[in-house]
Amino acid sequence: MTHRKTLQLGLALLITASSAAFAAPNTFVTKALNGGGAQILLNQQGGEKFKQADMQTYVGVMVKDNTIINEQLTEIAKKLDIDLPVPPTRVAPAPAVSGKTPEASFALYQVKLNQDLLDLYSAEANSNDDPQLKAFALAQLKDVQRHERMAQRLSKTYKK
Repeated sequence: MTHRKTLQLGLALLITASSAAFAAPNTFVTKALNGGGAQILLNQQGGEKFKQADMQTYVGVMVKDNTIINEQLTEIAKKLDIDLPVPPTRVAPAPAVSGKTPEASFALYQVKLNQDLLDLYSAEANSNDDPQLKAFALAQLKDVQRHERMAQRLSKTYKK
């Protein structure tokens, strides 16, 4: 092997090894952590704004569950050496819907956000990308589905 070929091979191995040492991004992890983080912040805002018992129950469950889910997913992502997104620190409040009360607008927005998360977790649970992420998504589906049903109930309660 010539000196030039040896250098090329060594350089190729070095590039391969160094790129493996850096964390890689993952679409599911990024979207799930961002979505969960946004849910935490939005529901904390809702908890400050809405005083009805059913709203307080809903926001309490959403903050608690999404905090736990995000903590668990963060641990898995670290073990898999996946880049973690910067957690959101601010989110816009639920957009007002013309002709709807603030409670109804919040509930409708929660339905949309929970459906988006349900679609995301369902897709990952049915994927063949990474067995650990697939297992995590599958394990969380029941809670994500429950959140979506809770949001649907709120939207029926506050339909005006």
